[in-house]
Amino acid sequence: CFSPSQLERCSCARMAKKANLVIPLMKHILFFVESLSGGGAEKVLVTLLRHLDQRKYSITLVTLVDTGILREEIDTEKISYRPVIRPSSNPFVSLWNKAKYKLFYKYLPVQLVCRWIIPQKSIDLYVAFTEGFATKLLAFAPGPKLTWVHTNLKDYPWTQDIKIYRNLQEEISAYRQFNAVVCVSGSVAQVMKDFYGIIPVRTLLNPVDTFDIVEKANEPSGENVRGSAFRIISIGRLIKQKGYD
Repeated sequence: CFSPSQLERCSCARMAKKANLVIPLMKHILFFVESLSGGGAEKVLVTLLRHLDQRKYSITLVTLVDTGILREEIDTEKISYRPVIRPSSNPFVSLWNKAKYKLFYKYLPVQLVCRWIIPQKSIDLYVAFTEGFATKLLAFAPGPKLTWVHTNLKDYPWTQDIKIYRNLQEEISAYRQFNAVVCVSGSVAQVMKDFYGIIPVRTLLNPVDTFDIVEKANEPSGENVRGSAFRIISIGRLIKQKGYD
């Protein structure tokens, strides 16, 4: 568990320092995730963004789609939030959004998509915060960059299973465009070193904001949880990677 000050010290800027990246004093960092509708990785990102010192870092968060419950936790007065596709009730805008979605994922060269949706100037550090499309996209960003790996891609090669990459070599080529790869555990880091041949690799455990947890724990739950019944509570998808077996 981490306090807010510890979270700041565990930030991507610290990882940039470890990777020997030269970044100006006032750092403009751009993060990219596809949306804020996911689970663990997106929650970790929101936690990091909340605790980055706004006096030191100018933060831009780019998402492909403006969706997800975690949008509510983005302080847009402190963070420049830039979704590319915003849902609309206008049928013409909605049709254009669907067309852009297909263009980005299926038809346009990824380097062209990067130029279209990712700012190309005045960014000191680019951060692809998830595997897959985010990493494939920011591999073409024109500056220092980090990428995060949250899972064992050798045992669970989901990025190839859903055809984000045609093969392992294409994925390795994307990772080699980054100045450093940040892994959430030692075992994940070992896979990136041994199986992917990626250097440098850094391990940064996911932060846990205990203050946020305690604050939410004190909110009314709307459920009657009193009584003598024994309960097992788990947070996470019921998939093999989570180790429920």
